[in-house]
Amino acid sequence: MSDRGQVSVPADIRAALGIEPGTVLEWELSTEGSARVSVARKRLARNAVSLVGFVRKYRKPRRTDEWFT
Repeated sequence: MSDRGQVSVPADIRAALGIEPGTVLEWELSTEGSARVSVARKRLARNAVSLVGFVRKYRKPRRTDEWFT
């Protein structure tokens, strides 16, 4: 562990789990004093504002005159 509290993950484990810079890891502590680390799953957004971004990402672009036909 570094002075800043950062932990290094060995390259073979990063490759096996698909860990890249920016990947979120979840830490769980057990009552026996050990810890479990897992890759955080992406949570689906549950509100209308987030759905707007989803629709924009996957919708087919249209010309202005196509909006009114």
